Amino acid sequence: KQHLRHSSSSSNTKSRMSKVLFVAVRHEMKTVFLEPSDTDTVAKSMDVLRDLFDFKDTEFGLCTQGSRVLDPNKTFSDEKITQKNDVQPALLQVVLKNEDGTWNIPNEPTKLLTDEEDGDEDGGDDDDDEDIAE
Repeated sequence: KQHLRHSSSSSNTKSRMSKVLFVAVRHEMKTVFLEPSDTDTVAKSMDVLRDLFDFKDTEFGLCTQGSRVLDPNKTFSDEKITQKNDVQPALLQVVLKNEDGTWNIPNEPTKLLTDEEDGDEDGGDDDDDEDIAE
């Protein structure tokens, strides 16, 4: 599990205060936790993920639990991305483009794995987990 704090003040001139979101992004067997502002564009978080997942030449998007691919030019607020509560992150999944230009949308919604589900019976840190310092 990776955790990266990524937030910034937006040049957006809306009068309301921006809210920091807690977002979990799944790709294959990795989860990256981000903390973007709700006024940040989806593209800003995708830039961070591009580096973390080494997607230099890969066209990818972020998909909601309802299998809707987010518009990278919109903000998280515009895309209605919210958390269920202060503890549970909003869950998104990386989707890749197929050769025909369509999105490879998962058949089932993504979920965060518990220690038992990912085979970590002792509840400790997995060997393949990475922590990213700020």
